[in-house]
Amino acid sequence: MASIRFDIDRFDGSTDFNLWQVRLEWVELDGKALSAIQLCLTNSVL
Repeated sequence: MASIRFDIDRFDGSTDFNLWQVRLEWVELDGKALSAIQLCLTNSVL
């Protein structure tokens, strides 16, 4: 299985940590959703 790599800015202390953490979770969730959609489409094409 291929691994997914995310480019995420490091926490620099200038923004709210909770906001940074939520943004990090959304990026990860978007990647997982994209993978699930691609998998479903690939199965129906084959």
